[in-house]
Amino acid sequence: VDKFEEFRRQNNTEENQFTKKRNELFLDITEDVFISYENYLKDNEKIDFNDMINHATALVEDGKLHTRFRYIIVDEYQDTSYTRYDLLKAIQKAVSAKVTVVGDDWQSIYAYAGSDITLFTKFREAMGYGQELKITRTYRNAQEVIDIAGGFIQKNDSQLKKALVSPKHIQD
Repeated sequence: VDKFEEFRRQNNTEENQFTKKRNELFLDITEDVFISYENYLKDNEKIDFNDMINHATALVEDGKLHTRFRYIIVDEYQDTSYTRYDLLKAIQKAVSAKVTVVGDDWQSIYAYAGSDITLFTKFREAMGYGQELKITRTYRNAQEVIDIAGGFIQKNDSQLKKALVSPKHIQD
């Protein structure tokens, strides 16, 4: 709930009056929905997915993780959120595990659900170590489609640069 005040302060610097008013209305509605949602969870003694991750992270940080595993493999890491990253870091720290992640920044689609692509594209900075291995051969699409899509995707400077190759071609 405290974030809504932060968002309102940020919105107060908005110069476009239409955008400022639209943002105010959005924040008012969203805050009401958020408070109702949180109250529902509390009143019914329920938690949501992010709460599960946050509670798990707290348990790990409190030393309640007992495992012999020393390797962690995360698939679809391009869709990792900060809450999931915090859990991964807590587990990694608690058991001194080696972390391997697999993903494709070109396929990141869950920003609306809290994922942050920079946790993938800047993995080495976030985790403090890492080696990047690129898989550039694909069998999913024809080369002509890959060239068009790749040209579009790589206009975004935050995407990792790569050249995909496919043995498939569009037939005339």
